[in-house]
Amino acid sequence: MARYAAAPHPRVLFALVAALVLALAGCSGAGGAGGGSEGGSGGELDRNAALRAATWANDVARAEQLIAAGADVNAKDETQQSAFLITTSEGYDAILDLTLAHGARVDDLDSWNGTGLIRAAERGHHTTVGRLLRAGIARDHVNRIGYQAIHEAVWFGADAPDELTTVQVLIAGGVQLDRPSETEGLTPVQMARDRGYRTLERALAAAAAHDESST
Repeated sequence: MARYAAAPHPRVLFALVAALVLALAGCSGAGGAGGGSEGGSGGELDRNAALRAATWANDVARAEQLIAAGADVNAKDETQQSAFLITTSEGYDAILDLTLAHGARVDDLDSWNGTGLIRAAERGHHTTVGRLLRAGIARDHVNRIGYQAIHEAVWFGADAPDELTTVQVLIAGGVQLDRPSETEGLTPVQMARDRGYRTLERALAAAAAHDESST
């Protein structure tokens, strides 16, 4: 199941695209970008596209240069991908920190009506999940298929260390644990049981029991 409107192309292709865009743009001047849509002058559009390409390639130095030149970390392409959102799905924490420091809209949504937290949780990027929670992202937003971040971490994850750490970080961040998904009608612990993920099931069951005893 394709999770995002445009999955990353092979890294070599992105490097070529980035090089072409940068060559066309010339990366000169320091004009500012607007509020996140692809409006403005051709130079701004080129910088925004170049920033997204640099982000896909995890080119931190280039991303720094483009942001300093006025590229907008919230500017989206036709598939609703921004530099900020790309960092969350790919787990590129250095560029994520750059985008947060330069006005990233932390609760911005992708084409699946999902937050960066949902994207990061799905792929087991636990350090990214922690950064987003500390930045104040909405913990329990529901995406277009009726999943919160905790559902994504379980249903699209595995019974493996990265996924367990992701679940533990989400639990520590205070996410809701008793809401069923709108697709299967399963709570996170029921999802883990259904998938046969015993380690995740134990962690979620213990957290749910603690929540109940605290109320």
